[in-house]
Amino acid sequence: MTHQHPVQAGPISAVFGEGDLRHIRIGSAEVIERIYFAVRDCNWGTVPGRIENAEIRSSADGFSISFDCIHQDGEVDFIWHGAIRGESKGYLSFHVRGQARSPFRSNRVSICVHHPLRECAGHPCRIEKTNGGVEDSRFPDLISPHQPFLGIRAMNYEFAPGWQARIAFHGPEFETEDQRNWSDNNFKTYSPPLRLPFPVEVKAGESFEQRIELSVTGDFSRIPSAGSRESSVRQLDGAAIPLPRLGLSLPPGQVQLPDEVAVRLERLRLSHLRADFISEAAATGACAIASRLKVPLEAAVTLPGPVSGLRRFQPQVCRWLVQAPDGPVTAEASFRAAREELGADAVVAAGSSRYFAELNRDRMPGLHPDAACYPVHPQVHATDNESVMANVRTQRDVVRTARSFLGQTPLLVSPVMLGPRSLPDPRQSSPFCAAWTVGSLKYLAEAGVAAITYFETHGPHGVQDEREAYPVFRVFELLGEFAGVQVIPTLTDGDSQVETLLLAAGDRRRLLIANLTSSEVSVVVNPCGGRTVELLPYALEFIDWSQ
Repeated sequence: MTHQHPVQAGPISAVFGEGDLRHIRIGSAEVIERIYFAVRDCNWGTVPGRIENAEIRSSADGFSISFDCIHQDGEVDFIWHGAIRGESKGYLSFHVRGQARSPFRSNRVSICVHHPLRECAGHPCRIEKTNGGVEDSRFPDLISPHQPFLGIRAMNYEFAPGWQARIAFHGPEFETEDQRNWSDNNFKTYSPPLRLPFPVEVKAGESFEQRIELSVTGDFSRIPSAGSRESSVRQLDGAAIPLPRLGLSLPPGQVQLPDEVAVRLERLRLSHLRADFISEAAATGACAIASRLKVPLEAAVTLPGPVSGLRRFQPQVCRWLVQAPDGPVTAEASFRAAREELGADAVVAAGSSRYFAELNRDRMPGLHPDAACYPVHPQVHATDNESVMANVRTQRDVVRTARSFLGQTPLLVSPVMLGPRSLPDPRQSSPFCAAWTVGSLKYLAEAGVAAITYFETHGPHGVQDEREAYPVFRVFELLGEFAGVQVIPTLTDGDSQVETLLLAAGDRRRLLIANLTSSEVSVVVNPCGGRTVELLPYALEFIDWSQ
């Protein structure tokens, strides 16, 4: 069962699909973004579930949903029964009873709840603790490096003026993490706590039972009004921001480019190419490619590492991203070694080679790099279209948080990928990737990062293959025509997910408009006289005009 099914219980609306309950709302206000049951293997891999025997029943008093879900992959064989009930009086429950049909090792078998950022970030929250106490706290505004809430029995928060939610957690102890550390667009409450050893040995026949109960209170005669599907783009007040320097990554170990690929890349007017110096051959080949395309290299190096005598590559390198051989964050010894070898004139950056989470937790005290760096990909916890698209907005919060402890140190986001390099994503060559990229560019550019390195020059993670350019190639082509210009912040009002990036070069303007949804949407563009643009699913359009 893969379809999305809207359900309603009095003032509560939600969407059921693939075993998840999403967008639990009162009118336009989201109470909970998502409730689902996760089965993870011993490497944190999500084992997908197969839905069977689903039944959805609706009445004037609410709705009920029942289904079975089977997770099978490798050593994992787990089945559970889900029962979801919504009542018109403002009550909802999500009940799981499951059993392991094989022994396997797992890092998590649990109900998970996603709390929406718009309604929660920076807002007060009262935690009822498993020890019987009560803690008055608040959801973090800046990204919390560690779990903000521990030992949770229930949580209470206001999600709209005059509307309160109480979420009760039945089962093992729960805690909350800030998933923005991995560029996810939510807070997540889950079980068991990460302080407990993992993976655990799940025995064949072992049973699991958990239940989430949501109660909402407020004036049922005054429901927050639903938003409009028609979006309206408006220009925000404030200073324009320099467009970040934009580059692409060379595929790891790439030593030469096919002629067709190189010819197309010249059209993009890139500011740099990223190359991972994983061997002498890779470093030498990357320098030859950069020389052919007449662009400098952003060189990622491990110290101590496989390539020595780095100073000989300095003429082709605009900056060095220094990694440690035994950790995700640049170690002081590695940074000092790079500075000593490359000299004071080299631009030496330090940071994380995995996720922002590592940099947020180890903020490199005592290091004073010329720039700080971290990578991004939006599929650490979820791979579905809706989640991946929603995660673009969090890239702004990551920059805000990095600024809180790095000050005005230039930020380099490198590399930005649609998914992990170990797993090619078929959406890379589709319009989906182009639309996602516009959203990512908007939030990183408007947040003021210095440089961004996207995707790869070609191949399964690239902007093209040897035969043709992908839709995302067009994004960089449109930007290349405005290289070195400024970005004017914009805001899209309305309920639909349309993202815009406004470029300015003197009196010239170019607005990139991307539909981040699987539905057709309409957007009114106020900066150019209120023109209406109709967008197909995941479509990209642009408008040029002069002031």
